[in-house]
Amino acid sequence: MDNEIKDILIKLLEGQSRLESKVTILETELRKISIKFETIGENIKTITEFQSDHKENSKVSFKNNNSLIKEKTDLPSTYQYLKGYMKGNKKV
Repeated sequence: MDNEIKDILIKLLEGQSRLESKVTILETELRKISIKFETIGENIKTITEFQSDHKENSKVSFKNNNSLIKEKTDLPSTYQYLKGYMKGNKKV
């Protein structure tokens, strides 16, 4: 009977040791995943900032182009403006 109890206790301790080593492995993997998530979050933040800046630059560019079109409503003056612009004379 004592041997049976001893064998059961040994098996329990061995099982506990295996569980502890598996928990350690899981904790290590969890740390790695956490670091990857942090990196992904930083990358998303960078992309969001870049996209926002790009959007603002596009708005400014559109406003400039739109005002240019409004200023030059007839074809001959637009042609002359562009001709001067292409020669390097930005003011016509």
